[in-house]
Amino acid sequence: MNLGKDTTLCNGQKLILNAGVGSAFRWQDQSVKSTFEVAKAGKYSVEVTNGFICKSIDEIEIKYIDVPLIDLGRDTLVCESFFSLVAGANDYDYEWQDGSSENTFAPTAHGRFWTRAKNQCGEARDTVTLYSVNDVFIPNVVTPNNDKANDNFLLGINTKGATYTSISYPVSLVIFNRWGQRVFYDERYTGKWPLNDDRIETGMYYYKASVSGCKDFKGWVQVLR
Repeated sequence: MNLGKDTTLCNGQKLILNAGVGSAFRWQDQSVKSTFEVAKAGKYSVEVTNGFICKSIDEIEIKYIDVPLIDLGRDTLVCESFFSLVAGANDYDYEWQDGSSENTFAPTAHGRFWTRAKNQCGEARDTVTLYSVNDVFIPNVVTPNNDKANDNFLLGINTKGATYTSISYPVSLVIFNRWGQRVFYDERYTGKWPLNDDRIETGMYYYKASVSGCKDFKGWVQVLR
């Protein structure tokens, strides 16, 4: 009697353990059939008695795993220091865009990076883009007239003609009028200046946007009503 080697299954799979030939069977849960259906992880054992009242015992351990789960994070602005991309668990088989096979990848330049992770249950893939300071888009005109076009001062990433109105790092923004008076400040700016009740007049304003890891972005923006 041999239940086989310890086994790893994919979640959702079942396995029928067969105790073989005997006159009596007793599994770890006290059931007495010659077979036992496994549907969850654990240790399973059976005691088999033959016609000569000789007993033998065997045990097997069953583990369950999922399809790989990986996450490279959001597309990110990197101004100075690069950081390692961590894909997921170390027990997957990885393939990065350059052919490397570790669960981490250390970029040395801006660009698009992807990885694919495999195990016996399937595979997963994820992609992330690291933008440079040259990709930052800051408008110099806003028209807060509630026409849903250019109503707010939006800081984002401009690449291949598409403007993405979010930067994954927190952005601190301060706005001054032409006399140097501060008219707006938000340490975690969400793209909502001017607000409807700000009563911001038509004219020239000056901004300083601070993004973690980057030099301050400074410039002017004209408000047209």
